[in-house]
Amino acid sequence: MLEYLIKNKTLYDVTPLKESWFGLEEFQDHHLVSPLSPVARLLLTSDGSMTQMLESLLLSDISMAIERQDIISSAASLSGMDSACHGEKALAREAWLTAAARPLVYAHSLLFAADSKSYSLDAIRDVTEPLGKMLRQNNIKTSREGHRMGRVKSPEISKHLDLSSDEKFWARYYSLDTDTGLKGVIFEVFSPELFEI
Repeated sequence: MLEYLIKNKTLYDVTPLKESWFGLEEFQDHHLVSPLSPVARLLLTSDGSMTQMLESLLLSDISMAIERQDIISSAASLSGMDSACHGEKALAREAWLTAAARPLVYAHSLLFAADSKSYSLDAIRDVTEPLGKMLRQNNIKTSREGHRMGRVKSPEISKHLDLSSDEKFWARYYSLDTDTGLKGVIFEVFSPELFEI
């Protein structure tokens, strides 16, 4: 996913600080983890819905503000991705999870779907609520695997959050699988505000 973000044009240029990235198996002993709050550690390692976690933490409804979404028709557009995870088309979506219009998590998703009526890429593109909420409301079984987490820099995300352009953000990515044939790779960048709860 990191290579994909570097090689492909996105609304928010993201520079992974590569030396800072690690997996769940390294989490407890990693030197960057000990200063983090318990809430930050839970957000980074959760294998559940980010939307549900944010609603529980903030006692507020979480919305999705979609900034860009395109159906990518060529596998060549997915350069930097593991060829095993994608088919002929993907829905590339960049969005913010927000609470009362306050941006909390920037999410870049690549979704791959079985060509069914309910879960075609076109049908998912028309949904205006967060993916996690849609999956929960439809009782879709999900699994999230392959978690990697680390730090990134992004002048555009910094500007969006009214922060210094030198701000370093915590981010993570993982693979999503469901019992409907919907699969994906999700990349999330967290507002530092969340790590202060």
